[in-house]
Amino acid sequence: MKKPHSRRDAMRRTGSTVLISTILALAFFLIASAAIAQQGNTVDNRVAELDKLLKLSDQQKQEIKKLIEEDEARMAERGGGRPGGRGGMFMMRSRLDSAIEEVLTEAQAEKFRENRRAAAIEMRIENLDRELKLKDDQKTKLRAIFENETKKTEELFESTEDRREAFSQMRDIREKTDEELGKVLDRNQKKRYEEMQEEMRSRMRDRRGN
Repeated sequence: MKKPHSRRDAMRRTGSTVLISTILALAFFLIASAAIAQQGNTVDNRVAELDKLLKLSDQQKQEIKKLIEEDEARMAERGGGRPGGRGGMFMMRSRLDSAIEEVLTEAQAEKFRENRRAAAIEMRIENLDRELKLKDDQKTKLRAIFENETKKTEELFESTEDRREAFSQMRDIREKTDEELGKVLDRNQKKRYEEMQEEMRSRMRDRRGN
């Protein structure tokens, strides 16, 4: 059963998802990692995972399966060697998430969003851990920092429709996160983290230049 949503509400949720994931992408290729993580996972398996989490009805399963199949077809079409294809695939993935939410009840949708947020944060920590060899207490502190960043970003996008102002404030949020993160890392980790950020900025510049 689809729950009633206005077009504006749907656009806001999509915009919020895009913004949050864009921030995460600036930290260690979350977009690419998410795309890779889903490769090899069949449509039926993905529907089954959602069913386990959300207790889907048969109609919801059918609708979500169709949405995922359509999304995979678009991704296959877009992934045909075009520069910057991963970014395009991410945008479609964000639209898929919003489309799936339209099939869910409000309670299911909230649980879906919570699970997606948690998964993104854990992936972010895993990416950092691979590069920085984090200690357990560092992971705990970083998890709290990233959860706070995500919350502030969502609140920002819910409270303003001025995208230019939103992205300006987003930079402030990001800078605050980096400041807090720097207090958690030791000297060598912080140096490597700064190198990773510069590598990412360089790749983004190269991508824009193509």
